[in-house]
Amino acid sequence: MHEKRKLKFKRIRVYLSIVAAGLILIWILLFTSLGEGLFENSQSTDKSTWSYDQLVEKEEVEYTVVDNGIFETEESLASWYKEIKDEEGLHYKSNDGYTYVAVKGDKNTSAIQLYDVRKDEDAVYVGYTFVEEESDDTDHAEPFMVLRFDHTNKNVYGKKITN
Repeated sequence: MHEKRKLKFKRIRVYLSIVAAGLILIWILLFTSLGEGLFENSQSTDKSTWSYDQLVEKEEVEYTVVDNGIFETEESLASWYKEIKDEEGLHYKSNDGYTYVAVKGDKNTSAIQLYDVRKDEDAVYVGYTFVEEESDDTDHAEPFMVLRFDHTNKNVYGKKITN
């Protein structure tokens, strides 16, 4: 009788272990597939370059270039700006039904050339390049551009365009 009880408890422990493992697997699958594009404040880590032809193959996204003064009027964007203002590259944030994209150059950048904003089923792509000039002026302001488009639950990738 005592052996039957031990066997029953062993089966219950195995069953519970299988259920727990299944729940963990489901959680991981949901997080990795549904979590894509839901990050509030992210930096694009895709460092690949594209030709302009590769960019225009994607669906067009309507966007506006936003004046940097928006950081003074929108409190949630002001705190985001403080976080990213010194970081080169592309950053994005969802706020009030829009996705904001900030592109910041480095000390060698004299301007940012924006090519286009496109999307496919996976992501939104911002095509740009940094215009670099040799200069002795090390105190010039590093270029900073902000774009806005209707919110999407997709990640945003900066694509440096090569001609």
